[in-house]
Amino acid sequence: MVELDPPYQHNCPPPPSALIRSPPPSPTFYSSSLVYFLLSTLYSLSLSSPIGVAILFIGAGILHFVRPASYAGIVPYMLPHPLAIVYISGLAEVAGGIGVLVPQVRSLAGRGLILLLIAVFPANVQMLVSARSAHAPFWAETLLWIRLPVQALLIAWVWRATVYRDSRDKQQSPGSITT
Repeated sequence: MVELDPPYQHNCPPPPSALIRSPPPSPTFYSSSLVYFLLSTLYSLSLSSPIGVAILFIGAGILHFVRPASYAGIVPYMLPHPLAIVYISGLAEVAGGIGVLVPQVRSLAGRGLILLLIAVFPANVQMLVSARSAHAPFWAETLLWIRLPVQALLIAWVWRATVYRDSRDKQQSPGSITT
C-alpha cells in the first residue's frame, strides 16, 4: 500500500503548495513560450492562411515530443498521467496542422484544433499559477497573463483560416449558385 502525506490521508483538499505538479518551467521554456506567443500573434499577417496555422500547430506539436517534461509540468494537477496528456495533445496538434493543409478535411481539422485550444486552456492558467507561486520574473508573469487572451485570438485565426475559408470558398466556387 502506498503511503500518502498526512493531508491526503483524510480526503482533505491539497495545500496550495500541492497545486504545483513540478518545479516552475525553466527559462528556456519561458523563451519558447515567448516564441510561441510571437508566432501566434503573427496571425494578423494572413488571417486566412491555412499554411500559417499548419506551421504553428505542427511546430507546437513537435515541441511536445522534444520537451515533454516542460509541458507535463503545466498539466493541471487534478489530471492523471500528465506525460500521456502531453503526447496525445502534441499528436493532436501535429495531426490538426497537417489536416488544415488538406482541403477535403480542412474544416474538420480546424474544428478539432479549436476544440483542442479550448481543452488546453487550463494548462495556460496552470502555467501562470505555477509561475506566480514560484515568484517568476515580472516579465515572464506578464507574458503569461498576455498569453491567456491570445488563446481567443488563436481560436479566431484557426476558424477564419479553416472553417470560414472553406464556407467562403464553397460559396465562390464556379459551380455554386448564389442569389
